[in-house]
Amino acid sequence: MYESFYGLTANPFRLVPDARFFYPSSGHKRGLAYLRYGLEQGQGFVVITGKPGTGKSTLIQILFSELSDQSLVVASLNNTSLDEMDALHAVRLSFGIRGECDNKASLLISIENFLKMQASQGKRAVLIVDEAHNLPQKSMEELRMLSNFQMDDRSLIQILLLGQYPLAEMLARPDMEQLKQRVIATCNLQPMSADETRAYIGHRLRCAGWKGDPAISGAALALIHAASEGVPRMINIFCDRLLLSASISEKHEIGLALAETILEELKQESASAFRSAKTGRESLIALGPLPADDFPAETSLFKKVSSVVRQEVDAGPGDDFNPIEIEQRIESPAIANTAVMENSVSVQSGMDDEDVAARAQIQDEEQMSSHMDKTKAIKSPVIEDMEMGLYELHEKSPAKSKKGLLLLLLLVLALLVIVPIIIFAPDLKMFFQGDWLGKLRSSVSP
Repeated sequence: MYESFYGLTANPFRLVPDARFFYPSSGHKRGLAYLRYGLEQGQGFVVITGKPGTGKSTLIQILFSELSDQSLVVASLNNTSLDEMDALHAVRLSFGIRGECDNKASLLISIENFLKMQASQGKRAVLIVDEAHNLPQKSMEELRMLSNFQMDDRSLIQILLLGQYPLAEMLARPDMEQLKQRVIATCNLQPMSADETRAYIGHRLRCAGWKGDPAISGAALALIHAASEGVPRMINIFCDRLLLSASISEKHEIGLALAETILEELKQESASAFRSAKTGRESLIALGPLPADDFPAETSLFKKVSSVVRQEVDAGPGDDFNPIEIEQRIESPAIANTAVMENSVSVQSGMDDEDVAARAQIQDEEQMSSHMDKTKAIKSPVIEDMEMGLYELHEKSPAKSKKGLLLLLLLVLALLVIVPIIIFAPDLKMFFQGDWLGKLRSSVSP
């Protein structure tokens, strides 16, 4: 629905793994490296673990999409809640092995004969076991027995185990030592960092033909990261709902207010994984907005306009700290002509009608007695991106002022001592070298 409104060529946040939208985060690069290494070795087990939705299945798609080696015979086992006999039947069917197998012995013989036939043709079998944490221990032991099949001192099958954290716990048990010794590589996929989350969202949008519409503020991106905890699937769920809501409201700028509304909706849904997320504004990490291709991912917008912000910080806590004036100065022509504002399409002078009304209401109700209250009144994307780092800088100003005042006082005292010595040096020299007491008496006698 929102694809047509924003001129996108595809849904950028589909839940189905799609190699076209793959973003190579640091964790995914490491996981791919381990998978490639395992395939090169051609033996044993390769284990990839991670939270649900971290991209384990996507890694497998990427791995085999980049392989042009026709010598690999790949089978995938996705339904893993199976006992040992059903697991062997599933392996046989996954490789397309025909024939009736009524018992375990006939199953193992049929699989071994198939693997030997592939090896005689110069091919190698690879079995991918997804959701491997659901496999009972006895079924896992049967997979280990399959890895015993060899011909000419060469392993006939290689097994890739993908699963959640319980898989690692299972392999760590003492009674799984034999299988663990056959694991040649293991990798635990970690959630993405805040910077990677921002880059991930921008990457998927660009893959879908995004040209900067809608613009997403840095504060909204920070909330998405906090709510999703950096898990790609959760990011996709959040962003898909966010773009849908924004398109229904015909918004072309997505700010923190709309992102907070979507988060509340997701939390209210049954069995929502977003319920436990820590998403308080004080805990959000400062991020730059989208689009802002020239902005480093790790640099927030408030740092980009530090020439304006730090003037307010250096003014000290006793001075009038007015966030409205900051916004006006940032949006003035002098600032707008700088490279910062030229490079950021999402930093615009206008605010949503809802934001303007909210600001007017707050100004009518109170006089913004503290710095925090003042800054919370601002809802534009510019101030949203500054607010997560601005307070910290401003709160440091009392210490800076005290230190500067102390240095100034010491300088004045030093001048009071040194200057008279320099001016009256000749007189002092005569005073100390001569008969200063007799000269003093003669000078005062009539």
